[in-house]
Amino acid sequence: MNVQHIPVEDRAYFKIERNDKFAEQKQLFVIRLKDNVEIHQKKSLKRLSVNHHVISE
Repeated sequence: MNVQHIPVEDRAYFKIERNDKFAEQKQLFVIRLKDNVEIHQKKSLKRLSVNHHVISE
């Protein structure tokens, strides 16, 4: 995608994965959404350290 262009999309073709890719590439975009759409921030889970001990019986 050319960052000098700003894609304009309709809600009928809305895909979260595509919008995530735009964000990763710092690509500006415009999309028309429905009134009832809720957008939530993704949260990463914390991973246990590699030398964390497993307790077993």
